[in-house]
Amino acid sequence: MDGSASDKAWTGRAMTRREDRRLLTGAGRFVADLAPAGCLRLDIARSSHGAGTLSSLDVSAAASMPGVRLILTGDDLETAGASAVNPLLPGARAVPMAPLARGRVLAAGQAVAAVVAATAEQARDAAEAVDYAVDAAPFAADRIGAASWHAGAGPEGEIAVSARVEHAQVAPFALEPRAVLAEVAGDRLIVHLSTQTPQRCRDDLAAMLDIPRSAVRVIAPDVGGAFGGKASLMPEDLLVALAAWRLRAPVLWVASRSDEFLAATRGRGSSGSGRLTLDADGRLRTLSARFDFPLGHWMPYSALAPVRNAGRILPGPYVVPAVAVDVAADLTEGPAVNIYRGAGRPEAAILIERLMDKAARAAGIDPLDLRRRNLAATPARTAAGDVVCSGDFGALLDALKQAAALPARRRALSARRAQGAVCGLGIALYVEPCGQGWESAECRLERDGTVVAATGSSAQGQGRETALAQIVADALGCAPGRVRVVAGDTDAVSEGIGALASRSTAIGGSAMALAAGELAARQSFLDAATEE
Repeated sequence: MDGSASDKAWTGRAMTRREDRRLLTGAGRFVADLAPAGCLRLDIARSSHGAGTLSSLDVSAAASMPGVRLILTGDDLETAGASAVNPLLPGARAVPMAPLARGRVLAAGQAVAAVVAATAEQARDAAEAVDYAVDAAPFAADRIGAASWHAGAGPEGEIAVSARVEHAQVAPFALEPRAVLAEVAGDRLIVHLSTQTPQRCRDDLAAMLDIPRSAVRVIAPDVGGAFGGKASLMPEDLLVALAAWRLRAPVLWVASRSDEFLAATRGRGSSGSGRLTLDADGRLRTLSARFDFPLGHWMPYSALAPVRNAGRILPGPYVVPAVAVDVAADLTEGPAVNIYRGAGRPEAAILIERLMDKAARAAGIDPLDLRRRNLAATPARTAAGDVVCSGDFGALLDALKQAAALPARRRALSARRAQGAVCGLGIALYVEPCGQGWESAECRLERDGTVVAATGSSAQGQGRETALAQIVADALGCAPGRVRVVAGDTDAVSEGIGALASRSTAIGGSAMALAAGELAARQSFLDAATEE
């Protein structure tokens, strides 16, 4: 293709991100910015009690309040299908969402009713007028899945160390809270959603509302952060879509920070324990570990991902002849727990690195040297059968030692400790499963010379538009400015995975490179045919 291409590759070149001007000058378009005039507002009456029997629920007072158009309760909500749960642990039981409590409340913050009114204030007032009672009844933890990975055999080493790590739960806190706007156009439901996975959310909405998939369009406009907190369809998303479908009117819900703390998905929360043995010369011999994960009272799509990942990542970048890892997941009282920033990798890495530090002290070996003695050469196969495809971990430690000036840093720490300071120095390596699976991409040339690059990888601030434009520009021999990137719209890209697991540039970018390469080959053929 003709264009103002550079003699140097665009991919990997430092560029001003094309998204930033729009986002930094207030021109971004987030879900709440898209509400049309007269848009109805939805609010949630949430249980202030923990687990128990929902002994009474009276919405009559709320229904008579000014502006109220619709009230939904669990008795009104018979969904045709269930929200999907990825069966990542063989034999695990899936527990999809119950958008509204019915007969029993399973956690504080669970929705007991949804109110739609003309204004946000009217919806809030009516939600507060919902009268309900909960008779406390303990939530019994329920084992829903477990798995084991055992590989290798051999005797234990003469030195043994143990560690236990308790991870606090965390609450994702994106700059833009969760939000959903639904409206009906003809026979189609149009849902603007702050999400990482528009195609998956479309499929769940169609299944739960019992309408054709082609009748649902999900659009993710600018999304102000996610980190796993917007990875799955949530109860509020379904309630807004259902209200709009029934009322044939636009309905908007925007989470408050209280909503996010009470009812958004959580991250982490697991307990991990391990035992590592090694020989006196510092060679690792055996590793046994166990992780227990609380999942909350329902399971979003990727709820089992942290459980599986924590187990299959061990022993990380190290060679251990005999490894035994067990994982278990339980339903527990509280909000759903889902993927969050690494999804199992921090749990595995923190445990193995704590064991490595304890082993170094027990064996009297420098922590960096102990790691170096036991590094895996890649490719290497983990106990779970996964392949660590590449990596020069020894070179990485060399670079760390030089960049961190470790000898000088250690002398400085010793001096500070001598003066009574409490300080330390930690070293950690990790491997993680990422860049896996598939993604969709389409590349086409418009009549005006613009190249449209449509990707199933959505964006939440990662600079995806810039990166994909560079990839396409290299394949076509044009400038990135000629490339228009389209994402986050199920009408534009029907199939896709979305932005998860550090995969969008690796897999989405690779798919786009293939699509752009095919377009370049076709263009070359057409140019040659024209010349003939």
